[in-house]
Amino acid sequence: MAMSRGHVTDLERPAEGGRLEVASRGTGTGPWVAAWCMAAVVLVARPSHAEPEEPIRVDYQAAAGCPDDALFLAQLRERTARWRIEHGAAPARRFEVVIRHEGNRVVGQLTVVGLSGTSARREIQGASCTEVRDALAVITALAIDPHAVLSRLAPAPTRPPAEASPAPPPPVAPEARRAPAPAWHLAAGSHAVGSGGLAPGLAPGLDAFVELGLSSRSPLAPSFRVSVRGYESAPIETVAGSARFARLLGGLEACPARVAFAGALALVPCAAFDVGGTSSTGEVPLGLHETRTFVDLGVTGHLDWSLSSAVALEVDGGALALALPYRFAFPGLSVYQTPLVAGFMGLGSSVRFW
Repeated sequence: MAMSRGHVTDLERPAEGGRLEVASRGTGTGPWVAAWCMAAVVLVARPSHAEPEEPIRVDYQAAAGCPDDALFLAQLRERTARWRIEHGAAPARRFEVVIRHEGNRVVGQLTVVGLSGTSARREIQGASCTEVRDALAVITALAIDPHAVLSRLAPAPTRPPAEASPAPPPPVAPEARRAPAPAWHLAAGSHAVGSGGLAPGLAPGLDAFVELGLSSRSPLAPSFRVSVRGYESAPIETVAGSARFARLLGGLEACPARVAFAGALALVPCAAFDVGGTSSTGEVPLGLHETRTFVDLGVTGHLDWSLSSAVALEVDGGALALALPYRFAFPGLSVYQTPLVAGFMGLGSSVRFW
């Protein structure tokens, strides 16, 4: 990732009458910029007899396509003039600014290194480089000058010659803000599951899956999941003997949407198709064994709880229609007939790789 150089940092105040203030780390987007700025006013309060112009050093790094250090310094100058760049060896606070992309977000980080070497850091998030740059410029201006303004200042007018009248400034076109392009993600996970329809009662099992999906803020965020599942029932006792059932199958789920609600929760509805084999074994008497092809179609759903950007807990469930029902029997005695529709439920987790 290409970077352009410049400068921003922490919040230390001069010794005379001032005090050291450290900003807590946080995240946010455009609507929260005002709140950060109000917090910064408290954090950076400094004595009223501060120098009119504070010597500072600014280190600025921004991802490719983001505004460079010249635009950042221009934004800072529009909000306060009580600073100058120190090019020599004189003591000066150092402001370190870093703007980078993290997935669909833009993250800005401001670190202030004081004269004693103590540093503090502030981190914010936004939808665009310009939004994050403007917020960091406001916080930096307030760290230098508690009377800095939050909005841009118009440049000071120059006094024209008596015979000339100033020309009106040309209109400034608003910057076009492009929405970040959605990206695909790859995830994998597993569940402990229980299935009906394999045998009387609930048959326990495990599954493992791989998922490819579109990361988007829109509900129309399709994803596709390929899984392998296995179940085994407890022995079924009859007057003629006991029998056990097992099933191994592969499945495909197509999920057209992802509906987010209640913060970190999201519901993902899917259509499912499974194919595999079911084996039934007569344990008493020995030697009775059958294997049947198993096919089902149905609807499933995942309720996801995101613990972080990479890890989520999942509750799965669904109803499946058996396309090839079967019947297992001992000679002269029916042991089990599969239903036409069966349900399942699982609990597990997933990890997103990118």
